[in-house]
Amino acid sequence: MSRKNGERIVLRAKSWKLLSVILPPALGVFGTIAVLKGLEADGARDFWFVVATLLALGALIQRILSARVLLDSNTLTVVNPVFTYSCAREYVRWPAVRDDGGLEIHLRDGRGVAAFAFGGSLISRAMGTGPKVVGEISTWLKASHGELGGGDLVLRREWTRTPFAELILALAALSAAIGTILHAAS
Repeated sequence: MSRKNGERIVLRAKSWKLLSVILPPALGVFGTIAVLKGLEADGARDFWFVVATLLALGALIQRILSARVLLDSNTLTVVNPVFTYSCAREYVRWPAVRDDGGLEIHLRDGRGVAAFAFGGSLISRAMGTGPKVVGEISTWLKASHGELGGGDLVLRREWTRTPFAELILALAALSAAIGTILHAAS
């Protein structure tokens, strides 16, 4: 569930690690079969659209699998598929498991940030992942991490950067453009 990397603690559900090992090869096998079937059916006519669809699906999977919670010395960061939220440790009130089993970080201003990486799946509920993560974040909140008070008491929200997923999405757009040109030419 967690990995310490120097001062940084990375929280990720074990089921996500398993999915990150299973999904990319499965998508590759499924994609190869789909492309070959498409080539058999009507030649290369729809080949580029099938490739674009599979690449876009791969980009989506990559974004989802990049979700995690990072605990630095004085900063909590929730990396969700679309947005990344960061705030100073002093701005965090408490972590909690919602009624649906998902993890939510409650802030001093009354807002909450849901952590997509711990969304409350059946696997997470069966393994008790939510309470374990709440415990780890609570321990991090209580621990001494050097000098306090230097962080802004605001929640920063920015687009999640996943360079590999964005590259895959650009290739999907290129593939769709090539398919569109070939369809128009035929």
